[in-house]
Amino acid sequence: MSAENISNEYIKSIERLAKKNNIPLDAMIKYWKNKYETFNDITDKYDFHYDEKFYPKDSSRPFIALTVNGSIIIASAPNNGLREIQYLPIEIRNDGSNSVPQKTKGKLADHLEYLEKADFENLFSTSPVIRIKTADELNREIFEEKTAQFTKEITDAFTKINEDITNTATKINTENTAEIKETQI
Repeated sequence: MSAENISNEYIKSIERLAKKNNIPLDAMIKYWKNKYETFNDITDKYDFHYDEKFYPKDSSRPFIALTVNGSIIIASAPNNGLREIQYLPIEIRNDGSNSVPQKTKGKLADHLEYLEKADFENLFSTSPVIRIKTADELNREIFEEKTAQFTKEITDAFTKINEDITNTATKINTENTAEIKETQI
């Protein structure tokens, strides 16, 4: 992923995050590229290696999706019409709090598509999805085991990247404050 091949919708979100965190756009693109590649590497490691642009809402396969804001959606295959859904709102935070997985059961309201919001009937909607990875059908126990391991690994990796973003913002803000003080002397 580079600035040249990032969709306009995606680059707008990255620009907003860069501005919000007072980080140069090229640095934020580097961090988001790292998240994107990390997501790909870890999903592949846990056998979610089919990359989809379109996921039918009634598909019998589980999926893991990455949103433009860096959150992750994990959904099992349907069981009696409902999926086990785990939403990891991995956000850039500087208050020291950790992301807590939110688990529920529900249905996709519509098909899941690249650069469209994931909408779960009467539950929640997400920011646009930039990556959808699926696996072969897994029994419930194997799915739960793999996604528990995946959740820990991806949360740790994304938390580290977010800390790097926060540290970069802090460094830039400190340097800017020092420059302002120097010019006032």
